[in-house]
Amino acid sequence: MSPADFSFVVRAVGLEDVDGLMGLARKTGGGMTNLPPDEEAIRERVESAAAHFNADIKKPGSEYYMLVMEDLSDGAVVGTSALFGKIGMEAGYYLYKVGCLIHASREADRRVEQDVLYLTNDYTGLSEVGGLFLDLERRRPGVGKFLARSRYMFMGAFRDRFEDKVIAELRGVQNKDGESPFWNAIGRKFFDMDFHFADLYNAKKGNQFIADLMPKYPVYATLLPTDAQNAIGAVREDSKPAHHMLVKENFRYDGYVDIFDAGPALVAFTDDLKAVIERRAARVEVGDIAAGGTPCIVSSGRSPAAFRCLRTIAFVKDGVLGLSADAAEALRLCAGDEAFWIKA
Repeated sequence: MSPADFSFVVRAVGLEDVDGLMGLARKTGGGMTNLPPDEEAIRERVESAAAHFNADIKKPGSEYYMLVMEDLSDGAVVGTSALFGKIGMEAGYYLYKVGCLIHASREADRRVEQDVLYLTNDYTGLSEVGGLFLDLERRRPGVGKFLARSRYMFMGAFRDRFEDKVIAELRGVQNKDGESPFWNAIGRKFFDMDFHFADLYNAKKGNQFIADLMPKYPVYATLLPTDAQNAIGAVREDSKPAHHMLVKENFRYDGYVDIFDAGPALVAFTDDLKAVIERRAARVEVGDIAAGGTPCIVSSGRSPAAFRCLRTIAFVKDGVLGLSADAAEALRLCAGDEAFWIKA
């Protein structure tokens, strides 16, 4: 990475980004509730995020924040991610908990372990990060990681807006036709909807219909078709890099899966996130960056609406962060301003 590698900046979303987000939504391949291919739904999300960025928040509630990645070379929106202050406060946050039941008979000399799915609201009230998507045409080494970690830089900057625990859901397995084997085995039978319709309905209308229609009884996983069993807790191929990044950031899987596609839900303590732990404040100096600088992720902005994040080369020493003039401009920083950084 060279000092001039500041092509992408992550910032708070604005109404001017709706068209760009629609372009991204058409490329996701489905299963992304936070980025549905529906202009009305996206516009509502952008308006909600803009209001929450500018609200005076003292403690976390049902706020929604959307960050976008902009290519500074052409102004295109090429990526997005989302954060939620507190989830499930209106209708609950539904997941399946994967448990184990043991059936034993001494007389028959048999002991059988059964995986069982329990519908729960155990993660209701936590914060959430999600909606991570980067345009395939703009992907190159380190950019996806930068987009993901910018969320944690935002959380660290505005810590009072988030709970002490945070979850992240990953998209589950789909077959070659884009269908979820898990949904076809369970959800479709109770909702009378195909996977993509149910996914879009959830994105547009919320999840109250889950509470209304989903059976509350445990589901024995061994009664499901083999492809549905294999999907429980599994990650679809193009989400594996995101899973790897979450684990490195100190998220862990604790046996909870999505009720639509059985993708895993990972959880972490907010203050244990690697980026939050490593985040450091520094005073900005602007000038030429000599060889031997440090690859960094740098954030700026005293308010959520002014948040900006950049991956660049910086000179770091004794509480001073040396940035190139181009990097400082992208971050809207001047000499003497305060910024925050972590190693990229």
